[in-house]
Amino acid sequence: PKSQDTGEEKIPKFDVLTIRQWFNMMDADGNGHLDKQEWLEFLRHNPRLKTLILRGHAEPAQKPKSQDTGEAFRQGQEDAREIRRLMKIWRELDVDNSGTLEWEEFVEFFRQAGNLLEYRENSSNPKQRMAELVGNLNQNQAGVTEQDMDELERLAAKHLSGQRRRSLEMDACAKVPDVIPERMPRRASAGFVPQAKA
Repeated sequence: PKSQDTGEEKIPKFDVLTIRQWFNMMDADGNGHLDKQEWLEFLRHNPRLKTLILRGHAEPAQKPKSQDTGEAFRQGQEDAREIRRLMKIWRELDVDNSGTLEWEEFVEFFRQAGNLLEYRENSSNPKQRMAELVGNLNQNQAGVTEQDMDELERLAAKHLSGQRRRSLEMDACAKVPDVIPERMPRRASAGFVPQAKA
């Protein structure tokens, strides 16, 4: 993540492609929106993103006040406090009160928190386009065309490197496992064969 110096503390910045990949990973059932269970479960297993979301929210984390209780009890209190804060953030993010978080609501949180790396020319930005393609891949696997896959592969090869590119390729292979032999033989030959979703 890129950071912007605010004079006091650095605010991590993430491009829309990274945020889209987080959203897709949270969206376990691939229906295009997050329910509360997907939200909490993903954040429980991804403490760095949970910390980022909690810090991006205006309310500071509080320490337990009592020092004479046991460590397990204090940890339980802190965990409960985090869940309450995450649910409060959830309710604030769910602008349309649908009970789910849509992509637009999710990315708007990062924009408001100052964590979204935005470009002047969003419409022609390759990472913006890759985020759109990855979003389509998550929400409508059957509707993904050969041209979409060609474009994603071409953009990733030109604009991403190393682990970031491999991560995107693996995400694409996991969503559309039929493309491995034809599109990404390097992944298949390296032993990466994702399991098809049941």
